[in-house]
Amino acid sequence: MDLKSIFVRVKGIIVAPVNEWVAIVNEEKSQKKLLLGYLLPLALVAAVATFIGYTLVGEDNPLGRIIGPMWGLKYAILELVNLVLGAYLCAFIVAFFAPGFGAVKNFGKAFSLVVYSYTPMLAAGILNIFPFLGFVTLLAGIYSLYILYIGLKPMIGVPNEKTTTFFIIVLVTAVVINSVVPMVFMKLFF
Repeated sequence: MDLKSIFVRVKGIIVAPVNEWVAIVNEEKSQKKLLLGYLLPLALVAAVATFIGYTLVGEDNPLGRIIGPMWGLKYAILELVNLVLGAYLCAFIVAFFAPGFGAVKNFGKAFSLVVYSYTPMLAAGILNIFPFLGFVTLLAGIYSLYILYIGLKPMIGVPNEKTTTFFIIVLVTAVVINSVVPMVFMKLFF
């Protein structure tokens, strides 16, 4: 995807997600194209913004002030790893649980579902230039969950009566896994 296509897709998912899922469901993008042409460019913007934010602005926490290029680099790498690895793990979870809910087990479709659902959170990543605006990314993450929810039926065919239960199981599992990955990463590299 070129920059204009990325912008159009981001806008479409954020402004009219139901319509955008209709367009996405018929696309045949490989995981590699989706990773390299959409997820990675947006995740890199968030990572660069994180680097700038923790290098120049910093953040106060109970242990003191976090600022400087080493903190910026560590948090930027954590942001990038968390976004990319998190997308793969969530897609695996969606594909793993799909057959039990009458949905299609297709990792490619699950990956598309998760990556495009990440869009509001990825777009809000630019605000990482100001670490104290982290709550906005959290709000964007909540909107991302809504987009994931409405994408379950068109992307992997979760029946209406099972959508909420499927969503809750995926959500709980993803939250646990996506909480563990950053903690392990931080223990290893911080």
